[in-house]
Amino acid sequence: LNWFGEATAPSSIGPVTAVTAGFENTCSVTTTGAVRCWGNNGNGGVPSGIGPVTAVVAGGLHTCAKTTNGAVRCWGWNGYGQATVPSDLGPVVAVPAGFFHTCAVAVTTNNGAVRCWGLNDATQGNVPSDLGPAIAVAAGINHTCALTKLGAVRCWGQNDDGQAQMPSDLGPAVAVAAGGLHTC
Repeated sequence: LNWFGEATAPSSIGPVTAVTAGFENTCSVTTTGAVRCWGNNGNGGVPSGIGPVTAVVAGGLHTCAKTTNGAVRCWGWNGYGQATVPSDLGPVVAVPAGFFHTCAVAVTTNNGAVRCWGLNDATQGNVPSDLGPAIAVAAGINHTCALTKLGAVRCWGQNDDGQAQMPSDLGPAVAVAAGGLHTC
């Protein structure tokens, strides 16, 4: 569907280094580090002064970007605090946006610690205390998964459709991605 123009990239966008698809919008990072978004912009456009970014992720009704110095900036609908970045977060490696929650992997001070904020109705924001250092994190509608430095995938939160239950024969992984109600 293309109800809000989210599937029609602007002709003036130019070359990009990354693209992300949210619920009703799409965003990209241009080769100059600018964020460009299109589609439903009813929950706030790209804030001015965001600076050059290296990554952008679109959640349900909010969007976050990682700046070149590793800081996280979020904007959009903030009904559950998903667009309010914790003041003590520090630089991050990755920042995925779930439907109504956001997570991040810390760079140095916490050595790969995962932090989540926003809606936590299905414990999707309760990072397991024994998770260990992570290199990646993925956020679905109501579940979150992390890839540890040892190649293990751990998931938590809603599991009604088996989205937080890893197969016993998975073995070491190199990447993790969370869809709405599934994980790969």
